[in-house]
Amino acid sequence: MALKDLTTPTLVSLLDAWLDPSRQRPLVDRATRARTLLPDLEAARDALTSSHAAESKAPASLAKAQKKAAELDARHDRKARGLDKVLDGLSELTDDDELVDSLRDARLQVLGPGGLGAIKWSYTDEATNARLADDRITPTTKALLVDLRVGDRTAMKWVKEWQAIAGRLGDAEAERAEIEASASKGSTPADAVKARNKTIRVTHAFLDLIELDAPTDDARAAILGPLELALAKATRRTRAGGEADAAPAPAPGKDG
Repeated sequence: MALKDLTTPTLVSLLDAWLDPSRQRPLVDRATRARTLLPDLEAARDALTSSHAAESKAPASLAKAQKKAAELDARHDRKARGLDKVLDGLSELTDDDELVDSLRDARLQVLGPGGLGAIKWSYTDEATNARLADDRITPTTKALLVDLRVGDRTAMKWVKEWQAIAGRLGDAEAERAEIEASASKGSTPADAVKARNKTIRVTHAFLDLIELDAPTDDARAAILGPLELALAKATRRTRAGGEADAAPAPAPGKDG
């Protein structure tokens, strides 16, 4: 079990104890190497507390917006793959060299210079790329797509459907970002991740220096005992089928 498996409240509690003059701070002050990290521990604790407080205020509407964007992205990507496969497949099927060139041009103009790789872009970039297809598609290519039937509609209508979904995806991502910004008041899920990672790095450094300071058994037990108990508890919880509160995931979407 590692520090990353501890919940954020547990990490804050441990840092509070090391920094509190009425608790373990006097013992830490006697550790000549470890005490040099007290300012870093305090900064890490404050950042962790601030980001966790903001994160806990995230409304249910944020989760709903995230889900909506993810569902639209899945549809966007599926439609883009379909268009790519259809245009590429037809260029392989036909023996008309001129049509081959036209279909390849259409494939490039519809999906853009990035080709199918565009589905790996951020939600916002995917929406913009689909919108810009109107400028990329030439009159000649548009005529080809209008004449070409794929299933129950023309290829041009499939393109328009893809664009419409991409537009809704862009709107959903903007809505998600607005809700997140309003809820976090300057702190984002990415900030929470950074705060946890910083806390873990500083704590590891602190523990290494404590060992170098070689405190007495009693002092070591007082300083590190709560941490060892927390790690043991996290281990038991995991074995019992629970899940430790690891670092929060990156902001939804492909931006992260």
